[in-house]
Amino acid sequence: MKKLIGVILILFLVIGGLWIFAVFKDHQIAKDIEHKLEERMNREFKVTNIVSYNDGSGDYYGVTVEMEGIKDLFTLEQNEDAPTSLFRYDVISELWRRQYRQQINEIIKQHPLQFEDIDGTVGIQREKPVKIKNVPSIQEIREQYGKEDIIDNIDIRVKTAFPTNSSQQESENEKVYNLLQDLRNHEMDGNLSLTIEYKGSTQIYKILINDTQKDIYHNPEDMKKSWYKDQKAIEELNNKLKAKEEDKT
Repeated sequence: MKKLIGVILILFLVIGGLWIFAVFKDHQIAKDIEHKLEERMNREFKVTNIVSYNDGSGDYYGVTVEMEGIKDLFTLEQNEDAPTSLFRYDVISELWRRQYRQQINEIIKQHPLQFEDIDGTVGIQREKPVKIKNVPSIQEIREQYGKEDIIDNIDIRVKTAFPTNSSQQESENEKVYNLLQDLRNHEMDGNLSLTIEYKGSTQIYKILINDTQKDIYHNPEDMKKSWYKDQKAIEELNNKLKAKEEDKT
C-alpha cells in the first residue's frame, strides 16, 4: 500500500513539475513577445493566450495578442523559438490588412457590380525596413513611400453570370474600367493585381499592372484584354450553369 501511495505521489510530482514548467515556458514566451513588439512599436502589448501544438514537422505556438488602442485581437503563429522567429511586420501588416479591406470595400461598393465577396491584401516591397515605431496607417505608408512600394491584391466575386450578349459584355467592361479608374485615383495602380470572377467562373478579369506588366487599359474596350475566358467558353459555362440551376428546381 505504501509503495502504491509512493508511486502516486511521484506521478503527481512529475505531472505537477511538467505543468509548472509548461506554465513558466508560456509565461516566458509571452513576456519575450510583448517585449519584442513594444520595442518595435511605441505601444503596449499583452499576450492573452498561448496554445501549443505539433503539426508533425515541429512544435508551434498560436499566440493571441492585444495591442493598445486596437479593439480586435491579433493572432500570431510561431515555431518553438517564437521570440527569435517573430517576423518584423507580423502585427502591423495585419493592422494594415484590416484598414485596407475596409478601404477597398468602401471604394468597390460604390460601383454597380453585384458583389458577392470582396477580399484584399496589401504589402510593401522595400530594401530598407519601414519605420513602424509610431504605428503608421497603410494610407500614411502609401503617401510617405509612394505607390511604387505598395503591392495591392484585390479579389472580387460577382453574384451574377457573365453575359453572352455582346452589348451586355460591353457594359460589364465599362463597369470594370470605371472601377480600375477609381483604384488609379486612389494610387492603387503601382503594383496591382485585380481579379474579378463572375458566377460559375463564366468570366474572370485578370488585371495585372507592375514594372514588367505595364498598364494597357486605356478605355473600356481594352478590358477585354484581361478576359480569361473567350466567347465559346463563356457560352458553354453559362449553359452548364443554367442546367445546374434547373436541376436544383
